[in-house]
Amino acid sequence: APVRKKPSNLVGWLFLLLLLGGLGAVARWYPGLIQDGRQAVVTWLQRIMPQKPPTEPLEAGVRLYDRGGSLVQADEYLRLALQSKPDDPRAQIYHSNVLALSVPMPVQPVRLGIVYPQGQTEALAAVALAQALLNRRGGVNGRPLVLILGDYPPGGLPARIESMATGQDSPRANPRAAGAVPDAILIYPADQIDSTQLQSSVPLYFAQSGQTGSERELPADRPWPVQEIKTVAGERRILAANLALSNELKGAGLEAPEFNGSNDHTVVVARPEDVAGFQYKALLLLAEREDLLPPAREVPGAQALVRFSPQQTNDIAAEGAQRKLTLEQARAVDALLWLVHGQFKLNGLEGVTLSWNKNDKPVPVGWTLYRATPQGWIGERTLEAQAP
Repeated sequence: APVRKKPSNLVGWLFLLLLLGGLGAVARWYPGLIQDGRQAVVTWLQRIMPQKPPTEPLEAGVRLYDRGGSLVQADEYLRLALQSKPDDPRAQIYHSNVLALSVPMPVQPVRLGIVYPQGQTEALAAVALAQALLNRRGGVNGRPLVLILGDYPPGGLPARIESMATGQDSPRANPRAAGAVPDAILIYPADQIDSTQLQSSVPLYFAQSGQTGSERELPADRPWPVQEIKTVAGERRILAANLALSNELKGAGLEAPEFNGSNDHTVVVARPEDVAGFQYKALLLLAEREDLLPPAREVPGAQALVRFSPQQTNDIAAEGAQRKLTLEQARAVDALLWLVHGQFKLNGLEGVTLSWNKNDKPVPVGWTLYRATPQGWIGERTLEAQAP
Protein backbone atom coordinates (compact mmCIF):
# COMPACT_ATOMS: atom_id res chain seq x y z
CA ALA A 1 0.00 0.00 0.00
CA PRO A 2 1.26 3.47 -0.71
CA VAL A 3 2.61 5.33 2.28
CA ARG A 4 0.35 8.26 3.31
CA LYS A 5 2.00 11.61 3.68
CA LYS A 6 1.86 13.16 7.14
CA PRO A 7 -0.08 16.46 7.49
CA SER A 8 2.10 19.46 7.12
CA ASN A 9 3.21 21.06 10.41
CA LEU A 10 2.04 24.33 8.94
CA VAL A 11 -1.58 23.12 9.04
CA GLY A 12 -1.26 22.16 12.72
CA TRP A 13 0.23 25.48 13.70
CA LEU A 14 -2.46 27.29 11.73
CA PHE A 15 -5.20 25.37 13.59
CA LEU A 16 -3.60 26.15 16.96
CA LEU A 17 -3.37 29.86 16.12
CA LEU A 18 -7.02 29.93 15.08
CA LEU A 19 -8.01 28.17 18.34
CA LEU A 20 -6.03 30.58 20.49
CA GLY A 21 -7.43 33.52 18.58
CA GLY A 22 -10.95 32.26 19.13
CA LEU A 23 -10.33 31.81 22.84
CA GLY A 24 -8.86 35.30 23.01
CA ALA A 25 -11.93 36.78 21.39
CA VAL A 26 -14.17 34.91 23.78
CA ALA A 27 -12.11 36.08 26.74
CA ARG A 28 -12.26 39.67 25.49
CA TRP A 29 -15.94 39.89 24.71
CA TYR A 30 -17.27 37.32 27.22
CA PRO A 31 -14.78 37.30 30.12
CA GLY A 32 -17.25 35.64 32.44
CA LEU A 33 -17.53 32.58 30.23
CA ILE A 34 -13.94 31.54 30.89
CA GLN A 35 -14.35 32.08 34.64
CA ASP A 36 -17.65 30.21 34.71
CA GLY A 37 -16.10 27.37 32.75
CA ARG A 38 -13.17 27.17 35.14
CA GLN A 39 -15.57 27.20 38.13
CA ALA A 40 -17.64 24.45 36.50
CA VAL A 41 -14.53 22.30 36.08
CA VAL A 42 -13.47 22.93 39.69
CA THR A 43 -16.97 22.09 40.98
CA TRP A 44 -17.04 18.93 38.85
CA LEU A 45 -13.65 17.83 40.15
CA GLN A 46 -14.75 18.51 43.74
CA ARG A 47 -17.72 16.23 43.24
CA ILE A 48 -15.86 13.29 41.69
CA MET A 49 -12.58 13.52 43.60
CA PRO A 50 -12.44 12.46 47.27
CA GLN A 51 -11.83 15.52 49.42
CA LYS A 52 -9.66 15.44 52.52
CA PRO A 53 -11.70 16.66 55.53
CA PRO A 54 -10.52 20.16 56.51
CA THR A 55 -9.16 20.84 59.98
CA GLU A 56 -11.78 23.60 60.42
CA PRO A 57 -14.87 22.32 58.59
CA LEU A 58 -17.06 25.28 59.62
CA GLU A 59 -14.76 27.91 58.11
CA ALA A 60 -14.20 25.74 55.04
CA GLY A 61 -17.96 25.40 54.54
CA VAL A 62 -18.51 29.12 55.07
CA ARG A 63 -15.81 29.97 52.48
CA LEU A 64 -17.33 27.62 49.92
CA TYR A 65 -20.76 29.05 50.56
CA ASP A 66 -19.74 32.71 50.42
CA ARG A 67 -17.62 32.31 47.29
CA GLY A 68 -20.25 30.51 45.27
CA GLY A 69 -18.62 27.09 45.50
CA SER A 70 -20.26 23.69 45.52
CA LEU A 71 -23.30 23.60 47.80
CA VAL A 72 -22.89 19.82 48.03
CA GLN A 73 -19.36 20.17 49.38
CA ALA A 74 -20.35 23.07 51.67
CA ASP A 75 -23.17 20.92 53.06
CA GLU A 76 -20.69 18.12 53.81
CA TYR A 77 -18.30 20.46 55.64
CA LEU A 78 -21.10 22.08 57.65
CA ARG A 79 -22.44 18.67 58.65
CA LEU A 80 -18.97 17.77 59.92
CA ALA A 81 -18.91 21.01 61.92
CA LEU A 82 -22.31 20.25 63.46
CA GLN A 83 -21.21 16.74 64.39
CA SER A 84 -18.43 18.13 66.58
CA LYS A 85 -20.39 21.20 67.80
CA PRO A 86 -24.13 20.62 67.32
CA ASP A 87 -25.05 23.85 69.14
CA ASP A 88 -22.82 26.16 67.09
CA PRO A 89 -25.25 28.85 65.84
CA ARG A 90 -23.15 29.91 62.83
CA ALA A 91 -22.95 26.32 61.62
CA GLN A 92 -26.71 25.93 62.11
CA ILE A 93 -27.51 29.14 60.20
CA TYR A 94 -25.17 28.41 57.29
CA HIS A 95 -26.45 24.85 57.05
CA SER A 96 -30.04 26.12 56.97
CA ASN A 97 -28.97 28.54 54.23
CA VAL A 98 -27.45 25.71 52.18
CA LEU A 99 -30.66 23.68 52.50
CA ALA A 100 -32.76 26.70 51.55
CA LEU A 101 -30.67 27.45 48.45
CA SER A 102 -30.83 23.79 47.43
CA VAL A 103 -34.57 24.13 46.77
CA PRO A 104 -35.15 23.77 43.00
CA MET A 105 -35.74 26.97 41.10
CA PRO A 106 -37.81 29.04 40.46
CA VAL A 107 -38.46 29.30 44.23
CA GLN A 108 -36.63 32.43 45.33
CA PRO A 109 -35.60 32.54 49.00
CA VAL A 110 -36.42 35.36 51.38
CA ARG A 111 -33.14 37.01 52.34
CA LEU A 112 -32.93 38.82 55.67
CA GLY A 113 -29.88 40.57 57.09
CA ILE A 114 -28.87 40.02 60.72
CA VAL A 115 -26.59 42.71 62.18
CA TYR A 116 -25.15 42.28 65.69
CA PRO A 117 -22.29 43.74 67.77
CA GLN A 118 -18.86 42.25 67.20
CA GLY A 119 -18.12 39.42 69.62
CA GLN A 120 -21.72 39.21 70.87
CA THR A 121 -23.08 36.08 69.25
CA GLU A 122 -25.59 35.24 71.99
CA ALA A 123 -28.50 36.31 69.80
CA LEU A 124 -27.41 33.99 66.97
CA ALA A 125 -28.47 30.86 68.87
CA ALA A 126 -32.04 32.13 69.06
CA VAL A 127 -31.90 33.42 65.46
CA ALA A 128 -30.78 29.97 64.28
CA LEU A 129 -33.72 28.41 66.12
CA ALA A 130 -36.21 30.87 64.61
CA GLN A 131 -34.85 30.24 61.10
CA ALA A 132 -35.05 26.47 61.52
CA LEU A 133 -38.59 26.63 62.91
CA LEU A 134 -39.80 28.92 60.13
CA ASN A 135 -38.27 26.78 57.38
CA ARG A 136 -39.67 23.66 59.00
CA ARG A 137 -43.13 25.24 58.77
CA GLY A 138 -42.73 25.95 55.05
CA GLY A 139 -40.72 29.15 55.14
CA VAL A 140 -42.16 32.61 54.56
CA ASN A 141 -45.26 32.21 52.42
CA GLY A 142 -43.73 29.17 50.76
CA ARG A 143 -40.26 30.69 50.30
CA PRO A 144 -37.28 29.37 52.32
CA LEU A 145 -35.53 31.81 54.64
CA VAL A 146 -31.85 32.66 54.07
CA LEU A 147 -29.97 34.80 56.61
CA ILE A 148 -27.08 37.15 55.85
CA LEU A 149 -24.88 37.63 58.92
CA GLY A 150 -22.83 40.75 59.63
CA ASP A 151 -21.22 42.03 62.82
CA TYR A 152 -20.01 45.55 63.51
CA PRO A 153 -17.39 47.14 65.79
CA PRO A 154 -18.16 50.12 68.05
CA GLY A 155 -19.26 52.98 65.82
CA GLY A 156 -19.42 50.75 62.77
CA LEU A 157 -23.17 50.16 62.62
CA PRO A 158 -23.97 52.69 59.83
CA ALA A 159 -21.22 51.33 57.58
CA ARG A 160 -22.35 47.75 58.13
CA ILE A 161 -25.96 48.63 57.33
CA GLU A 162 -24.89 50.39 54.12
CA SER A 163 -22.77 47.48 52.92
CA MET A 164 -25.48 44.95 53.69
CA ALA A 165 -28.31 47.03 52.18
CA THR A 166 -26.39 47.43 48.92
CA GLY A 167 -25.72 43.71 48.57
CA GLN A 168 -22.00 43.82 49.36
CA ASP A 169 -22.41 41.36 52.23
CA SER A 170 -24.69 38.95 50.41
CA PRO A 171 -23.25 35.45 50.25
CA ARG A 172 -22.84 33.74 46.89
CA ALA A 173 -22.92 37.14 45.20
CA ASN A 174 -21.96 37.22 41.53
CA PRO A 175 -18.50 38.86 41.45
CA ARG A 176 -19.35 40.60 38.16
CA ALA A 177 -22.59 42.14 39.40
CA ALA A 178 -24.19 43.62 42.48
CA GLY A 179 -24.96 41.15 45.25
CA ALA A 180 -28.45 40.14 46.26
CA VAL A 181 -30.08 42.86 48.36
CA PRO A 182 -31.86 41.61 51.51
CA ASP A 183 -35.60 42.13 51.87
CA ALA A 184 -35.06 43.67 55.32
CA ILE A 185 -32.40 43.98 58.01
CA LEU A 186 -32.77 43.12 61.70
CA ILE A 187 -30.45 45.02 64.05
CA TYR A 188 -29.39 43.90 67.50
CA PRO A 189 -28.12 47.18 69.03
CA ALA A 190 -25.25 47.12 71.51
CA ASP A 191 -26.68 50.17 73.27
CA GLN A 192 -29.13 53.00 72.67
CA ILE A 193 -29.08 54.23 69.10
CA ASP A 194 -30.79 56.99 67.16
CA SER A 195 -32.73 55.27 64.40
CA THR A 196 -33.21 58.56 62.54
CA GLN A 197 -29.47 58.67 61.85
CA LEU A 198 -29.44 55.29 60.10
CA GLN A 199 -30.09 55.42 56.36
CA SER A 200 -30.95 52.35 54.35
CA SER A 201 -32.58 51.45 51.04
CA VAL A 202 -34.24 48.44 52.69
CA PRO A 203 -36.47 48.37 55.79
CA LEU A 204 -34.68 48.30 59.14
CA TYR A 205 -36.07 46.52 62.21
CA PHE A 206 -34.73 46.71 65.77
CA ALA A 207 -34.58 43.77 68.16
CA GLN A 208 -34.58 45.72 71.43
CA SER A 209 -37.61 47.62 72.64
CA GLY A 210 -37.59 51.05 74.26
CA GLN A 211 -34.26 51.93 72.63
CA THR A 212 -34.75 53.54 69.24
CA GLY A 213 -38.23 55.08 69.19
CA SER A 214 -38.73 53.51 65.77
CA GLU A 215 -42.07 52.04 64.75
CA ARG A 216 -40.10 49.03 63.55
CA GLU A 217 -38.70 48.07 66.94
CA LEU A 218 -39.85 44.99 68.81
CA PRO A 219 -42.89 46.00 70.92
CA ALA A 220 -42.47 46.00 74.65
CA ASP A 221 -43.90 43.00 76.44
CA ARG A 222 -45.95 43.42 79.60
CA PRO A 223 -44.00 43.54 82.89
CA TRP A 224 -42.19 40.31 83.59
CA PRO A 225 -43.38 39.22 87.02
CA VAL A 226 -40.68 36.60 87.58
CA GLN A 227 -37.98 39.20 87.05
CA GLU A 228 -39.87 41.78 89.08
CA ILE A 229 -40.25 39.55 92.10
CA LYS A 230 -36.55 38.71 92.07
CA THR A 231 -35.74 42.36 92.64
CA VAL A 232 -38.64 43.33 94.89
CA ALA A 233 -38.46 40.33 97.19
CA GLY A 234 -34.79 40.96 97.80
CA GLU A 235 -35.47 44.45 99.15
CA ARG A 236 -38.77 44.03 100.99
CA ARG A 237 -40.72 41.24 102.62
CA ILE A 238 -42.33 39.14 99.98
CA LEU A 239 -45.70 39.82 101.60
CA ALA A 240 -45.38 43.49 100.68
CA ALA A 241 -44.64 42.59 97.06
CA ASN A 242 -47.67 40.35 96.62
CA LEU A 243 -50.26 43.04 96.04
CA ALA A 244 -48.31 44.78 93.28
CA LEU A 245 -47.52 41.51 91.55
CA SER A 246 -51.10 40.29 91.77
CA ASN A 247 -52.26 43.53 90.18
CA GLU A 248 -49.74 43.08 87.39
CA LEU A 249 -51.03 39.60 86.68
CA LYS A 250 -54.65 40.69 86.74
CA GLY A 251 -53.83 43.66 84.53
CA ALA A 252 -52.40 41.25 82.00
CA GLY A 253 -55.62 39.23 82.05
CA LEU A 254 -54.09 36.22 83.77
CA GLU A 255 -56.83 35.67 86.35
CA ALA A 256 -54.56 36.07 89.34
CA PRO A 257 -56.29 35.24 92.65
CA GLU A 258 -57.22 37.99 95.05
CA PHE A 259 -54.82 39.02 97.77
CA ASN A 260 -56.16 40.78 100.85
CA GLY A 261 -52.84 41.69 102.45
CA SER A 262 -53.71 40.11 105.81
CA ASN A 263 -51.20 38.38 108.01
CA ASP A 264 -52.61 34.92 107.42
CA HIS A 265 -51.13 34.80 103.94
CA THR A 266 -54.41 34.14 102.16
CA VAL A 267 -52.50 34.03 98.88
CA VAL A 268 -48.77 34.08 98.49
CA VAL A 269 -47.49 35.03 95.05
CA ALA A 270 -43.84 34.09 94.89
CA ARG A 271 -41.05 32.48 92.99
CA PRO A 272 -40.40 28.89 94.15
CA GLU A 273 -37.21 29.56 96.15
CA ASP A 274 -38.91 32.23 98.31
CA VAL A 275 -41.72 30.20 99.89
CA ALA A 276 -39.76 28.08 102.36
CA GLY A 277 -41.12 28.58 105.86
CA PHE A 278 -44.23 30.56 104.81
CA GLN A 279 -47.64 29.56 106.05
CA TYR A 280 -50.35 29.94 103.44
CA LYS A 281 -53.89 28.99 102.60
CA ALA A 282 -53.37 29.35 98.88
CA LEU A 283 -50.10 29.52 97.00
CA LEU A 284 -49.41 30.82 93.51
CA LEU A 285 -45.90 30.28 92.20
CA LEU A 286 -44.34 32.14 89.28
CA ALA A 287 -41.69 30.32 87.29
CA GLU A 288 -39.99 30.70 83.94
CA ARG A 289 -39.95 26.95 83.23
CA GLU A 290 -41.69 23.86 84.52
CA ASP A 291 -38.44 22.26 85.65
CA LEU A 292 -37.86 25.13 88.10
CA LEU A 293 -40.96 24.25 90.18
CA PRO A 294 -40.45 22.47 93.51
CA PRO A 295 -41.71 18.88 93.89
CA ALA A 296 -45.52 18.95 93.95
CA ARG A 297 -45.62 16.96 97.19
CA GLU A 298 -43.85 19.81 98.99
CA VAL A 299 -46.55 22.36 98.09
CA PRO A 300 -49.85 20.42 98.03
CA GLY A 301 -52.74 22.29 96.42
CA ALA A 302 -50.53 25.05 95.08
CA GLN A 303 -50.90 26.58 91.64
CA ALA A 304 -48.16 27.83 89.36
CA LEU A 305 -47.95 30.10 86.36
CA VAL A 306 -45.21 28.94 84.00
CA ARG A 307 -44.06 31.24 81.24
CA PHE A 308 -42.14 28.80 79.03
CA SER A 309 -44.12 25.57 79.02
CA PRO A 310 -43.91 22.61 76.60
CA GLN A 311 -47.70 22.41 76.98
CA GLN A 312 -48.21 25.72 75.17
CA THR A 313 -50.66 25.48 72.29
CA ASN A 314 -48.18 27.64 70.37
CA ASP A 315 -45.63 25.23 68.84
CA ILE A 316 -42.79 27.77 68.73
CA ALA A 317 -43.33 28.66 72.40
CA ALA A 318 -43.45 24.95 73.27
CA GLU A 319 -40.21 24.37 71.38
CA GLY A 320 -38.61 27.27 73.22
CA ALA A 321 -39.61 25.68 76.52
CA GLN A 322 -38.13 22.33 75.55
CA ARG A 323 -34.87 24.03 74.64
CA LYS A 324 -34.90 25.93 77.94
CA LEU A 325 -34.57 29.37 76.37
CA THR A 326 -33.79 32.30 78.62
CA LEU A 327 -35.88 35.45 78.45
CA GLU A 328 -33.20 37.19 76.36
CA GLN A 329 -33.07 34.29 73.89
CA ALA A 330 -36.85 34.17 73.69
CA ARG A 331 -36.97 37.86 72.83
CA ALA A 332 -34.28 37.30 70.18
CA VAL A 333 -36.51 34.68 68.53
CA ASP A 334 -39.46 37.05 68.72
CA ALA A 335 -37.46 39.83 67.08
CA LEU A 336 -36.95 37.81 63.90
CA LEU A 337 -40.60 36.71 63.90
CA TRP A 338 -41.64 40.36 64.45
CA LEU A 339 -39.71 41.34 61.32
CA VAL A 340 -41.23 38.50 59.28
CA HIS A 341 -44.75 39.38 60.38
CA GLY A 342 -44.26 43.10 59.81
CA GLN A 343 -42.66 42.68 56.40
CA PHE A 344 -44.61 39.74 54.95
CA LYS A 345 -47.83 39.52 57.03
CA LEU A 346 -47.37 35.81 57.64
CA ASN A 347 -50.70 34.61 59.04
CA GLY A 348 -50.82 32.40 62.11
CA LEU A 349 -47.34 33.34 63.28
CA GLU A 350 -46.68 33.10 67.02
CA GLY A 351 -43.48 33.64 68.93
CA VAL A 352 -42.18 32.54 72.31
CA THR A 353 -43.35 35.55 74.32
CA LEU A 354 -45.15 37.45 71.55
CA SER A 355 -48.14 36.63 69.38
CA TRP A 356 -50.62 38.44 67.13
CA ASN A 357 -54.34 38.53 67.80
CA LYS A 358 -57.21 38.50 65.30
CA ASN A 359 -56.88 42.28 64.95
CA ASP A 360 -53.25 41.83 63.90
CA LYS A 361 -51.98 43.51 67.05
CA PRO A 362 -49.06 42.11 69.08
CA VAL A 363 -50.03 40.52 72.38
CA PRO A 364 -47.91 38.65 74.95
CA VAL A 365 -48.12 34.89 74.94
CA GLY A 366 -50.09 33.71 77.96
CA TRP A 367 -48.83 31.72 80.91
CA THR A 368 -49.62 28.04 81.41
CA LEU A 369 -51.48 27.31 84.65
CA TYR A 370 -50.25 24.25 86.61
CA ARG A 371 -51.67 22.61 89.73
CA ALA A 372 -49.82 20.48 92.27
CA THR A 373 -51.37 17.01 92.62
CA PRO A 374 -50.25 13.71 94.22
CA GLN A 375 -49.24 12.67 90.69
CA GLY A 376 -47.04 15.76 90.26
CA TRP A 377 -47.53 19.08 88.51
CA ILE A 378 -50.37 18.93 86.00
CA GLY A 379 -50.75 21.55 83.29
CA GLU A 380 -54.37 22.71 83.19
CA ARG A 381 -54.60 25.40 80.51
CA THR A 382 -52.87 28.35 78.92
CA LEU A 383 -54.20 31.68 80.13
CA GLU A 384 -54.63 34.21 77.36
CA ALA A 385 -53.08 37.62 77.87
CA GLN A 386 -54.73 40.81 76.74
CA ALA A 387 -53.17 43.33 74.41
CA PRO A 388 -51.28 45.97 76.40
